[in-house]
Amino acid sequence: AMYPKKLDYVRKILALYDESKLYPLFTDQYLTLTNIHELSAALRKLLKKRTIGIFHVTSRNLYTPFALGNYLIWKARRKKNAVKPTSIDTFLHQPNAARRYMKFSGLKTENTQKALNVRLYTWQDSVDAIVKAHKVRALKHSASSKPAAAG
Repeated sequence: AMYPKKLDYVRKILALYDESKLYPLFTDQYLTLTNIHELSAALRKLLKKRTIGIFHVTSRNLYTPFALGNYLIWKARRKKNAVKPTSIDTFLHQPNAARRYMKFSGLKTENTQKALNVRLYTWQDSVDAIVKAHKVRALKHSASSKPAAAG
């Protein structure tokens, strides 16, 4: 089956900001961020070692959507305090609020890091890597779209 391309969590925040459509983000929801490159590397290690068990491959520290959004927009667009705050508690008390949002949803990674002999990224490391990759792609696109010099 074919599915339309979808932005990941971090890139969606940036896209919504760039479109002036970014909604307020929770200051009191605590999550961990999964970096797909780290997850791929961990899966390769697990398969190679034939390791079994439960492994949490995610950032080794917690973030709030508000903190991540502000950090991302600062790193990518050099705009401080760009995100408006809101509370998940207030949101969850609204009638018809989506109940899929958990207030505390972070995973502990210490056992995974020890078992795989790795040091997982912080959420800031992952955001930095995304911003760096985005800038490299933008530079390559910019260079390839310039007309060739007449000779």
